Amino acid sequence: MLAFELFIGERKYIVNITPEQAAAGAKLSLNDVNNTTIVISVIKEERDDLYNYVNQFMQWYLMILSFKDTISEGDIYRNNINLKFCIPFFFSHSNLSKYMTECIDYILKTEIMLSEKMALKVRASSFVNITGRKGENKAADLQKENQVMVLKDLIRGLGSNKTENSIITISKAAPVVKQICENVDTMLGVIDKKTRHKKRSVEDDVKQIIKELEPLKPWVKQTGRQLYCFKDIKKSPFSFNRTEFETSVTRTINRLKRDLPPLQNEGDEDEDEDEEDSDEQ
Repeated sequence: MLAFELFIGERKYIVNITPEQAAAGAKLSLNDVNNTTIVISVIKEERDDLYNYVNQFMQWYLMILSFKDTISEGDIYRNNINLKFCIPFFFSHSNLSKYMTECIDYILKTEIMLSEKMALKVRASSFVNITGRKGENKAADLQKENQVMVLKDLIRGLGSNKTENSIITISKAAPVVKQICENVDTMLGVIDKKTRHKKRSVEDDVKQIIKELEPLKPWVKQTGRQLYCFKDIKKSPFSFNRTEFETSVTRTINRLKRDLPPLQNEGDEDEDEDEEDSDEQ
């Protein structure tokens, strides 16, 4: 309900109107002021898709930077803070996002439902450090994905001998086989080429981006600019109906407490299929 005060002469009027009525254009008659009629409406501001896009892009980018730093440092407490920030981010994408559900589930278990000892175990096991050096932690699920990649390579090498028993056997021997191969490569002087230390200079790319963006002035709001792929994009991922957000989060929490299966979202399923296709490639 929208409420505002209207002063006409020495008289004060308090007007209460719903957002729907304001959007449709409501007419109010003031009989005691010479039958004066006033119209209350909402003036929709012309959008600037480019300005909104760069603002929202930077918010997502800073969120990702915070996440990467948290993982590399293995900060088990800042991890929960980042997940709390991610809840509205994922909700803005879809109110049925399973990633939002995962964030809520992790926070609910580590801060409320689990015992203090078990919650600490869950938080600490979210990161692994295979080198033992400071600031070189990595997500535990990413490490598991790397191990699965090694297993897939070994299973693929079985060829026509690929049976259930052979897959189980090679999976058990995977860590030993990997270590033997690495030792042989070391003794033979085979250099393991990695792209980690071969980063191309981004100076030329940055100069080209600046050259393209500088005339557009993306940080200066100019009404009327439209983006075909991001039509009507909002300035912030936090621009949504707060009531719907609270309802969705509360419903998800209650469902997780009852241990009910999650609601499916077509958008998330499509993203998972894309990830599986990229893994196979």
